[in-house]
Amino acid sequence: MTNEILHTDIISSIGPGSFRETDDLLFNTDIVRLNFSHDTHVEHASNFSRVNSWSLTHNKPVAVMADLQGPKIRLGNFSNKEVHVHRGDIFTLSTDTSITGDQSRVSVDYPFLVNDVVHGDVLVIGDNLVNLKVLQADDGEIVCEVLNDAVIGSRKGINKVGGGISAPAFTEKDKADLTMALSMGVDYVAVSFVKSAQDILVVKKQINQLQSSAKVVAKIETREALDNLESIIEAADLVMVARGDLGIEMGIVQVPFLQKKIIQMARSYGKKVIVATQMMSSMMTNPTPTRAEVSDIANAVYDGADMIMFSEETAVGKYPALVVQIARDIIRSAEGSAEDLAGSLHLNAR
Repeated sequence: MTNEILHTDIISSIGPGSFRETDDLLFNTDIVRLNFSHDTHVEHASNFSRVNSWSLTHNKPVAVMADLQGPKIRLGNFSNKEVHVHRGDIFTLSTDTSITGDQSRVSVDYPFLVNDVVHGDVLVIGDNLVNLKVLQADDGEIVCEVLNDAVIGSRKGINKVGGGISAPAFTEKDKADLTMALSMGVDYVAVSFVKSAQDILVVKKQINQLQSSAKVVAKIETREALDNLESIIEAADLVMVARGDLGIEMGIVQVPFLQKKIIQMARSYGKKVIVATQMMSSMMTNPTPTRAEVSDIANAVYDGADMIMFSEETAVGKYPALVVQIARDIIRSAEGSAEDLAGSLHLNAR
């Protein structure tokens, strides 16, 4: 446990696995994330109260961020929670939410997805776990060919390679979640699947109407957001490089470049930047990160990130407290060596 101040903050997502070692987790956390894609308002209120009580008891400020779901398209439930699919299988996505998923079909909760895809489009389930090629889309069904052997689980998210989903960024669910989050007194609100500055301004308007001072985070994870990046950064208070869906829409090989581009532009406007998604995902089950993950966090610091965010690692992983302890060590090392690195790069460039 330490009160040292680093320049790079740590954001920890809170979930069922978070509070096994509350002190070690929160002492090394600057901001707690409540993920409104999951859990009920009652559960979020309980977690907020728990964090706030701990913060007051230990005289250690921990801010809270409400991460709105946005138009996240999710599968329905399977009768056995998951199914195994194989390359070449035909698998159908149905807008009939009354059906229970089986080996050949499952429902989706966005009825207009049928209108957003055409033959040849590729849909991705989860974090690139399952790839589906669209063969036909009409009459409320999307018939697909499975492109790889995988397991599809209930309630997994689905996205389209290349973007182009028509759903608005701020949904009715988001409006209700935002009202609840602001009533608790959250410090930040993250807006998912932002496409334009208007998406940010709509949320800011509601925040003002509810007389809150919460800051708005624009999550950059769509092709449209990249097209309107400058105006979005101007409108937002903070920016998040949301690498999961960004990698799906733009291709994972583009993510390192896009991370640097977004950070540089945000910093030019004086806006703080969060880097998120799979920072140390191996620590979901392992007590140590991979060397690649250590390098990823250090490079985010070298890129100029102001915050790094953990998702499943601290929400449902086996070692949430250890994740943030190791992250703090990596950040300390990276910040300590950043000046030497900058000097070395300057000499090499001469």
